[in-house]
Amino acid sequence: MTSLAAKIEERWEHLRVSEQSVARYLADDPFAALYCTASDLAERTGTSDATVVRTARALGYSGLPDLKRQASIELTKTVDPSTRLEQAISRAAEAKDESIAAVLHDAVETVQDLRSTVDAEEVVATTKALHQATDVVTWGLGTSATAARYAAERLSRTGVPATHMDRSGFSLANDLINLRASQALLLFVPGRRHDDLTLILSTAREVGATSILVSNSHGPEVRTMADLVVELPHSVAKITTELFTEVLLVDVLVNALLSLHPDAARAARSRLTKYRTALD
Repeated sequence: MTSLAAKIEERWEHLRVSEQSVARYLADDPFAALYCTASDLAERTGTSDATVVRTARALGYSGLPDLKRQASIELTKTVDPSTRLEQAISRAAEAKDESIAAVLHDAVETVQDLRSTVDAEEVVATTKALHQATDVVTWGLGTSATAARYAAERLSRTGVPATHMDRSGFSLANDLINLRASQALLLFVPGRRHDDLTLILSTAREVGATSILVSNSHGPEVRTMADLVVELPHSVAKITTELFTEVLLVDVLVNALLSLHPDAARAARSRLTKYRTALD
């Protein structure tokens, strides 16, 4: 993948003067590509929203969201976590008097990024795989385990048998020995390659289970191990975290599943109400 800086250098002579202003700003502050909206960049470079979008396309991206996504992958690999934390602290300091507005603005932008990043065909294929499986096993790494746990709960309430696999490291083997070909694995793992993920994906392929990877930055060596991949936007320099988009994706999948088996969803909700009433 060609870096943002390399693309700017390569196409500099072909950019208009106004586009060079945007490109120069991005070259001087790569993190701006992540946390600035088109309007922000336009204001900081004395150009327009249209010029910012046109610059992204002139650099070889499909648009500003694509530039943001690829720049995020690049920065994740080349910038250490401490530096990224300092960027987040700097942003928080700039917005200290408007912290609520800053977070909500960031959340709205994240939703827009999700809309432009998630492929409708990927969602359809994932929904179909979850629907056809006898049951679903969810797993997540780090904070993404919360999204995996949420997915198992929401799927169960929709009438899809689902369990959360919460082990990692050496004890993960205890869960993997029971994987079956009829199952689907829904895996939430943003970031770099991890031994646990590699083992889960290779085991799923070995037994014939369907693996679905929800991620935002894994390279082809990992993606090709999964049967399906759902792409999420990056959040390297955002106030909101990957968990926000992961939870939204779960809601998207659950909503799609409701249309495939409404009777099962009704039956599951009826049982849930019955058991809650008994415990009240």
